[in-house]
Amino acid sequence: MMVALSDGNGEVVGFTGRIIRDDPRAPKYLNTPQTLLFDKSRHIFGLHQAKEAIRKSDVAVIVEGNLDVISSHQAGVKNVVATSGTAMTTQHLKSLSRLAGRIRLAFDGDRAGVNATERAINLAQEVGVELEVVSLPDGVKDPDELIQKDPALWQAAIDQSQPAVDWVIARYAEMENLKSAEGKRRFSTIALRIVRGLKDPVEQEHYLSVISEKTGASITALKAKLSNEKVAEHQLKKAKIEKEKPTPVQDETEDMLAGLAASEKSVRRWLAVVSGEMLDDDNARQLIGYLRKNPDADLGEVPLDLQKIEQYVKIVQLKSESRYANWEQKSLDEEMARLVRQITIKHRENKKNQLLTQLREAEASGDEVLSPEFTPELK
Repeated sequence: MMVALSDGNGEVVGFTGRIIRDDPRAPKYLNTPQTLLFDKSRHIFGLHQAKEAIRKSDVAVIVEGNLDVISSHQAGVKNVVATSGTAMTTQHLKSLSRLAGRIRLAFDGDRAGVNATERAINLAQEVGVELEVVSLPDGVKDPDELIQKDPALWQAAIDQSQPAVDWVIARYAEMENLKSAEGKRRFSTIALRIVRGLKDPVEQEHYLSVISEKTGASITALKAKLSNEKVAEHQLKKAKIEKEKPTPVQDETEDMLAGLAASEKSVRRWLAVVSGEMLDDDNARQLIGYLRKNPDADLGEVPLDLQKIEQYVKIVQLKSESRYANWEQKSLDEEMARLVRQITIKHRENKKNQLLTQLREAEASGDEVLSPEFTPELK
């Protein structure tokens, strides 16, 4: 079964396939691979159809599966979307925050779902949205199953959502034995990790009281542990920053092209396809531009037009003559073709990346009219 994946404007950007009969040798779901148009870390399934309902209710509900979205919309609950089987990202929340101030998650209550919700809490703090959790009744595995029983139960579950931090802390408390010292230690470590990510000091104070009530530990002890963990985290981040970075490898393709063209007149015809905008280095751009206009020029004596980059011209010529000494004409042509091809491919990729950046900036600013203008150029 094929399901179309559309962007926020309703333009199809990919597909997802669900196998009809389960086969242990085949994947249950198969998605369009990552492309310039389809970015799984940004794509929100059902957003085009859910936008108006999200705006009106000021609430966006995120479920795990695409079929949950379809079932919910069929049942009349239309402010529901999905992240297409990928983890929640800042881009997902930013897109939804332009439509609603509250985000509600309907994830599984198992450890994986709890971990996903905890990560979403940190992202919501960065974006500045209220994050809540929708809890499904016991014995119900997903929203689709609940909707099949009674659509009103699904709407009721959404209406009875609770703050995400409360929900996560409660789930972690259920996973530990809070009557033992070891259980209290593990629970407080995890719970304080969540509190540490909260930006509001009043909110932090509230959840310190919640943790104190569940563990029996004093607020003073919890603050001391929180402070020690902050110091340890700061030292770890500092160590990572101070770690020696690898030396970047410089791309010499443009210098090699300029040098070969300068020392071998026979290959200069390849420069016809190399425009100035394809080159990043200003010296290479000047030299190649001159040789395109003067294909028969002898650079034994550096011409007046190249006097400002005389040292560069001599260096690339010397390197080229040393590198390609005793090469046959056919090999020189093949080498020139290779260099031109590398520069052309690099320029094309850079242009696509620039267009993609413009597209994302248009989407981030909420410019739904402007962003489709870039789409044809990315295909």
